Amino acid sequence: DVRRDLAAADIVVPSLDAPDTVLFECVNRPHADLSFTEIVDGMVAFRESFEGQIWLEAMLLGGLTGVVDVVRRLAEIAAHIAPDRIQLNTAVRPPAEPSTRAVAPDEMRSFAALFTPVAEVIARSTLVVDDLDAGPDDVLALVSRRPCTMADIASGLGIHHGEALKLVVALTETGAIETSIHDGRQFYAATAPVTHSLTEEAP
Repeated sequence: DVRRDLAAADIVVPSLDAPDTVLFECVNRPHADLSFTEIVDGMVAFRESFEGQIWLEAMLLGGLTGVVDVVRRLAEIAAHIAPDRIQLNTAVRPPAEPSTRAVAPDEMRSFAALFTPVAEVIARSTLVVDDLDAGPDDVLALVSRRPCTMADIASGLGIHHGEALKLVVALTETGAIETSIHDGRQFYAATAPVTHSLTEEAP
């Protein structure tokens, strides 16, 4: 049912935070009816039929899943799923469990190289500035000054990467933003100079 409902999407961003059932239950605390194997098999099946892009996100936790052997196993599963992009995250906001630790930036970069394709570290872009609300106008103002990656937009506006993605996709669909590829990275830019607010009502 989920695969059918997502079939019309342009980009789907699923999460894979562990390489086995034990770690999956520890990190994600899933409902008892959810099976790690079935979830992975579902991602693989979805990849085979989905015509859009899949950006797989993995959350690595220091001392638990942010360990070389665990990351290597996670990378093997990710390669089997065959996403278009892989994005690595870690705990950058106060966690529910005091024992949860973030993975150091240099380790994140090292882990990124273990994935195929090489993963993008997005942890820094998820730092959220309290009480800062960003909307379409803010994104347009940013990308009108210079082309930005998704991570640039999230970091520049102080919003979560997922929220930046929603805003960018909506603006792309309206034609306000155009995309380009440079050195294997996707950039977003305004299609025309920003002269007024998208939310401004006509007189």
